[in-house]
Amino acid sequence: MNMNRLIKNHLRGIRSGFAAVMCVATLAGCSALVPVGVSSNVAARGPSIESFPEHFVYRIDAHRYITIQGTKDCAGRIYFYNTQTGIRTAVATTGMAVGSGIFSGYYAAQSEYVAIPAIGYSEISGPLLYVYYSYDGGKTFKRFLAGGYGGERDVVILDGKNLYFGANSSDPSEGIYQAYLMDVSHDIATGDDHFAIRSERPEIEPSRVPVKLKSPSGETRWTCSASPRD
Repeated sequence: MNMNRLIKNHLRGIRSGFAAVMCVATLAGCSALVPVGVSSNVAARGPSIESFPEHFVYRIDAHRYITIQGTKDCAGRIYFYNTQTGIRTAVATTGMAVGSGIFSGYYAAQSEYVAIPAIGYSEISGPLLYVYYSYDGGKTFKRFLAGGYGGERDVVILDGKNLYFGANSSDPSEGIYQAYLMDVSHDIATGDDHFAIRSERPEIEPSRVPVKLKSPSGETRWTCSASPRD
């Protein structure tokens, strides 16, 4: 099974739901952060992103956490924080054309590195999942296209320099049916399609994914807090 099939499996059954919420969040002033090749549908008129509140969405550990500045559904701009080092980095926009910007799959990070999923949209392929990663403590981020966004079926786990991502079957009893392992301690080479080249994303046995791993916070899911930086 190849990456193209992964995209098709992810997109199956979710296109109609996302089509209904396309363009529900149109924030001006974000285009510089939109992943290359992803449609942002940013309106020429409307409030700037700075006028929206900043919502707490995920705590990695005592010092590091993720926020989204945007709508009540957390469609907007992702920020990474490390209060110990004073870092606040604008990472990417998420959910700009597909409603909620919350990554709803399984997410955990036990690492000095950082990996953050972001939801984009392609007029050709539909909802997409990008992963932004940092090997300098969150000062700067690189990115690659992981595939079609499958919502709660997606898995993104960072264990040291090892980034695991894959997809759960629609049948809960089957678990993860496809997975990849990547090394985020260096620049990951990508092709014109923004996928990592094949040697950078070897497919692995799903049983190798550490699905019981949790962040130091104990959290495994993003949430959209009503209170900024709660």
